[in-house]
Amino acid sequence: MEDGDVYLPLKVTHDPVRAFYVGIRLKPGITHEMASSELEPMIQQFAKETPIHFPTDRFHLRVIGLNDNFIRDLGGTLYLLFTAVALLLAIGCANVSILLLARGTARQHEMAVRTAIGASRSRVIRQLLTESLVLSFTGAGLGVLCAYRTLAVIVNLLPKYSFPHEASIQINLPVLVFSVTVALLTGILFGLWPALQLRNPK
Repeated sequence: MEDGDVYLPLKVTHDPVRAFYVGIRLKPGITHEMASSELEPMIQQFAKETPIHFPTDRFHLRVIGLNDNFIRDLGGTLYLLFTAVALLLAIGCANVSILLLARGTARQHEMAVRTAIGASRSRVIRQLLTESLVLSFTGAGLGVLCAYRTLAVIVNLLPKYSFPHEASIQINLPVLVFSVTVALLTGILFGLWPALQLRNPK
């Protein structure tokens, strides 16, 4: 549905088949429950004055969010997508951990030689921690950059008027923080694997 240049008042009829969608914008700090409790007496009063416009059975007003209907209709798809993304994240972390473990195993002899010629265990750990942090921050940074660039491309490819103008399509901050944290912990944990093996050098 395209925007119009001129808006006229809607003519309300007694047609019981025709339904209307009402959207309201809540002030910051006002919850759906608070809005429902404030609007309920008003709607009940309207029902008493003009009962023809309201259900004959007893009803209650409930304010719902703009996305609630979409979540209800697409809930199964969203859960499936969430599972697929979680599996993809697990596969990516597993691949990175395998590569880091293989690299760490190949460097065990190097770490043993460094320890034998006088390098303290804390010195070796600091070196490996620095390498792991550089690798983890680089991977996480590239991932965040790719996410923001890809989101902009996806939004531009969406059909015009396919979503409300008020809708804000953006990166979810908690999900972003979780993903970056997992990337950093994976890189650091498995990047320090050679240092953890120094107790039993081969």
